[in-house]
Amino acid sequence: MARKTGKPVLYLTPLAVGSQTVREAEKFGIEARHCRTGSKHGHIIVTNYEKLHMFNPSDFGGVVCDESSVLKSFAGARKTEITAFMRKVPYRLLQTATAAPNDFIELGTSSEALGYLGYMDMLNKFFKNDLNNSAQGRMAGEVVKWRLKGHAEQPFWRWVCSWARAIRRPSDIGYSDSAFVLPALREIEHIVDARTLADGMLFAMPAHGLKEQREEKIR
Repeated sequence: MARKTGKPVLYLTPLAVGSQTVREAEKFGIEARHCRTGSKHGHIIVTNYEKLHMFNPSDFGGVVCDESSVLKSFAGARKTEITAFMRKVPYRLLQTATAAPNDFIELGTSSEALGYLGYMDMLNKFFKNDLNNSAQGRMAGEVVKWRLKGHAEQPFWRWVCSWARAIRRPSDIGYSDSAFVLPALREIEHIVDARTLADGMLFAMPAHGLKEQREEKIR
């Protein structure tokens, strides 16, 4: 993107990921620098989302959003700020391992940021409102719920595939899977005898859940 446009690329990350991104770039021989002051000097400028307001979109040929599930907040101020910034940049990339962790209608916010269908346009085209959306229903505090229209499931995923790609392993983009494939998992069970009994118990019972395990540690 930087070579094609002659402008730098802005790489947005969460605060704790910025320095790691620069180190990863070095492994591939890519020049990237961490900046929080709004500078536009360099090919790839890495900054955190909280500093986006310090940069001018007209200075950049591309923008990358790492951990882009930050956009899933439909009405959030951060999502609005990022979408408005990206709209003015010719090349855009979102990357995340949790594109729609709670509900795939969240993909609409990603589509909007990339310049495809807006979130509400996507809902109206592929989804059906299950609840009464009348003024009376809204006054009653009903929450609007959406589900895929019966005939729209295949068209919806075809549309998603027109602008999104899923990468599951390095070989999907031409790299070796040798360092990616993990060895077989070994499970070793250790029995720990309780020194004190839980309140009201005559015998020590196994701690099955995380809550019970934490209580055992306290005792």
